[in-house]
Formats: sequence, structure tokens, C-alpha cells
Amino acid sequence: MTTESPSPTEQQQFYLDGFSRLIAGLKEDGDDAQMFEYLRDALQTRPELILPIIEGSIQRAGATLGQQRRGGSSATLYYPIEAAIKYLAKQNGFFSDGRDPLTSSSWNLSEVMDFLEKFKTEIIDTAGSKTTAKNLPQRAVQMMWLLDQTSQIKPSKPYVFIELGASNGLVLDAFRQPTQFKQWYARQPSAQLSQQVPFGEKLTLPLYPTMGLDIAAPDMDWNFVNILDEGIREEVRDFVSIFPERSNIIIGDARNVRQITEVSSLMSTSYPSTPIVISCFMLYQVPQPARDELQQSVREFLKTQGGGLFIKTDIAKYMGRPEMAGGALSWIENEQGDIVSPTIMLRGKTISQCDIVSEDL
Repeated sequence: MTTESPSPTEQQQFYLDGFSRLIAGLKEDGDDAQMFEYLRDALQTRPELILPIIEGSIQRAGATLGQQRRGGSSATLYYPIEAAIKYLAKQNGFFSDGRDPLTSSSWNLSEVMDFLEKFKTEIIDTAGSKTTAKNLPQRAVQMMWLLDQTSQIKPSKPYVFIELGASNGLVLDAFRQPTQFKQWYARQPSAQLSQQVPFGEKLTLPLYPTMGLDIAAPDMDWNFVNILDEGIREEVRDFVSIFPERSNIIIGDARNVRQITEVSSLMSTSYPSTPIVISCFMLYQVPQPARDELQQSVREFLKTQGGGLFIKTDIAKYMGRPEMAGGALSWIENEQGDIVSPTIMLRGKTISQCDIVSEDL
């Protein structure tokens, strides 16, 4: 028996429901939802304009990135489209009066509709060929704190940091120079709103080897358009200016981490360093069964290196905790998949604040 494709009305309602969930979640977190509200309004009044863009970006992501967005989260579906509009507006000088296209308040609904009509093909191509890339160096804070709580981490030992879905590698850049990162973070406005607790105390070396993997080429402008909060965007701009040397990012599939030549070379040149793999808001973009394959691949890689750690940070339901709707969790696993750190619930615009959920030590 064949399954009929949903009618345009059903299809439209499916995406409207997704926008409603995403907008509600953004507002609950205090993030800017304005552009997504414009897109929802466009979908309600001009479905023939925006439905082909949504569908086209899904098909392009499947063909270009091997990413199956249709069964993923609302963020996976809509973040790339919202970012593509701002990104292309900046590149094409859409505003001639000096307004910043990266700022949602610069736009009105009429201008969004006009942009969708004029740049339909470009939006599909950009949204479908780039992954969500809200890469905030501040996210390293809670990961460094978790490492401090883990008995496997010894201040005197060397480590290599490898991030999956690394985008521009800004989180990696924080791990690359942890002492300098802590000094930078202490000066940032977002740090004043966070818990004043020590972090990164066990990362005592001045420089650590780093490497990132991503399925799409990193682009700093793309990273900036994915940051919805203007204040946080300015902090990241400052970080980029203070840490101008980017970590090396390799284009590759994280499910094949053991077979990637550059990763093997990094481990050889860094011997006897212990690998620490990072996955920060990347698992939610990977549907099953690929998500399980990816995590198993990381464990097998760590085993071939004689052991290591896997820092996992993501939306709770993609971390196997569907009952914690809307929350984000973080913890550390060893090469066997055993949790070897506290489990923490994340808070704040840069998820630098946390509450301990359980002491899984």
C-alpha cells in the first residue's frame, strides 16, 4: 500500500505547528523569535511562497549534506532558513539605509516577504547546503567545569580535543588556550550573569592540540547570523578578535572518525595525549539510526586510542531523556559509554549556567 503525500493544507499545518513550538521555546529562553514569527505569518498568508523554500531546503540538505531534516526538530528545519535570509541580505546589501540585516528588529513582515520572492533559489541553496552553526565559545565553560569534576582528568596529563560538528571551531579555540579563555570570559557581560564558580582548573597546559569535524565548510558570517542575541553576538566578535588563530576544521562525517586521516595524524603527532571528543548541540541534527552509529563510532575511536572521554551536550530528548521536554543536558562518558561526571541541566543564553541533575560519578 502506498501512502499519499499530505495535502497542501495538511503540509502547511504541519510546518505552522513546528514554527509555533520553536517560537514558544525561544521566548521561554529569552531569545529573539521575531524573524520566525515573520516566517510563520508568511506561511499563514502566502503558503505558496514559503512552502517551496522549506521543502526545497530539506531536499537540498539531503542531497548536499546527507542530512535528513524532515524527521528532525523544528530548529533543524527552520534555523537554516532564518539564517539564510539574514546571511544573504548581508551579502547582497539588501538594506541600503545602514540597517543591520543580522538584527531581526531591522526587518518588517513586508520586507521579509519581498526578500522571499526575490531570493527564493538562493535561500534554498544556502539553507540546504549549510548546517546550523550557533558556535559560542562560552559553551566551553560548563564543559570545562564537568572535566574538573571527572576523576579521569589529571592536570599533569596532555589531552587532544576533537569536536564533532565544530562549525568555525570557536569552542575548540577556548579549549586550545584555556587559561587565556578564562581571562577573556571573566570580562564578558554574560559572565556577570552566570554562576561565579571555578572552571578549567585541571587544564593547566598553555596550549592543547585541537581539531574539528563538520559536514559543511565553516563560514564566520554564517556563524554570526545563527546567533540571535545581539549582545552575545558582540561577545563572539570580541572573542574572534582576541583569538585570531582558528582551530583546524576538517570536512568529514563523524561516523567515520576512526578512518579520517587527519584525525589519525593528529593523534600520532600528539602521542601520548588522551583524546577528548566534544559533541555540542550536534546530536539533535542527526536522526536515528545515524545518531547511534555516530556515538558508537566515537566509543570505538576512543578504545583504539587506549581510552578517552566523550563530552555530550544537547537537547534532553536527543540525549535519551524525553521526559525533560525543552531542557538541555550535558555529561561526560568514557569509551565504554559509562557516565563519569555529574549530569547537569543547562541555563542561560550561552548555557554557561547549570544545575546538577545527578551525581553519576
